[in-house]
Amino acid sequence: MARIGREQRAELTEARRLQLLEAAVRLCASRGFDAVSVESIAREAGLSKGAVYLYFPTKQAILDAALQRYSLLPEMSELLAAYRDVHPREAIPEIVRALWLALKQRSELIGIFLREVPLSPENSELFLKRIVYPGNGALAAYFQGWIDAGVMRPLPPVGLSGTLLGSLLSFLLIQDVFGGTKFHPIPDDEVVGTVSAVLLSGALRSERVAATRRRSSARPRPPSHPSPPKRHPL
Repeated sequence: MARIGREQRAELTEARRLQLLEAAVRLCASRGFDAVSVESIAREAGLSKGAVYLYFPTKQAILDAALQRYSLLPEMSELLAAYRDVHPREAIPEIVRALWLALKQRSELIGIFLREVPLSPENSELFLKRIVYPGNGALAAYFQGWIDAGVMRPLPPVGLSGTLLGSLLSFLLIQDVFGGTKFHPIPDDEVVGTVSAVLLSGALRSERVAATRRRSSARPRPPSHPSPPKRHPL
């Protein structure tokens, strides 16, 4: 039997890990984390129970790895870098659309952690640290840049990022996690347009105010001179 090279072995390991992660996410989304066993994950993935422990020491480790693999942060960082120099009026709808589609792809994983919130404080904290806070931080830095440029109003940047992500998560919960699409489906364009319009109407300065601030910041300031000393009567 031919030996497997190091590169092929690494590819096989990654493929098996992904196979197990996808199986775990599917099962936990439908049954809940506590109701899923390592044996059922192995069966769903088409592997033996012993094979699972070759890649993950515990069931919790599988959930941790799923969060790390499906984190929004790498995609969000690339997305914000691509639109860094584009005016928010044009960039924000595109950013909202990309984030909305990325969240929809992760709706099963998000649903798992929402179920875990009242049952497992540890998993809730993990979700906040791996998904919510890094995403909020990246968006807040993006907004801060445009606030400093005078294009956006001086609102708290973390509040702006929370408004954007919170709005999208609310739509996701109603539509995908809670099954609202069966009763009142909302098209993607409507979600993106609504969130973008609400954010832009509240966060952008008027063009007149923004132009005034730009002229003011570009105008050279006269040099300051020390005030002459006051004379005191004899």
